[in-house]
Amino acid sequence: MSRNQDRLGGVQQQDTSPPQQTGGFSFVVPTEFVELPSQGRFYAQGHPLHGKENVEIKQMTAKEEDILTSRSLLKKGVALDRLIQSLIVDKSIDPSTLLVGDRNAIIVAARVSGYGNDYSTNIPVLHVKLSKLIPLT
Repeated sequence: MSRNQDRLGGVQQQDTSPPQQTGGFSFVVPTEFVELPSQGRFYAQGHPLHGKENVEIKQMTAKEEDILTSRSLLKKGVALDRLIQSLIVDKSIDPSTLLVGDRNAIIVAARVSGYGNDYSTNIPVLHVKLSKLIPLT
């Protein structure tokens, strides 16, 4: 820098414009707000969700799909924690401190946003002979 100042004969002004992005793509993931069943009432005073009625989550992407299908995470029993951690926008929220109802609400909302409202399944019907039942008297 000192050689350039000597050559140009004065003080150079610094470029204060924001840096240009080169070669990279930016992708904005849509978010949505999930209403918490607890409405933040049962979290301790210092908890990030204390008094909050909802939490902002990202919509699922391929990254979250990979989390859900990871054998190692499933074997360790931490797949849902990692999923919730990945989805919650506020990174100060620790998924292990969430109440069960709030965790379930986040997981259901993520499932609905990723796969839709309908969930079709086949449940085998258990056939029982009525003659085997003992009547209540």
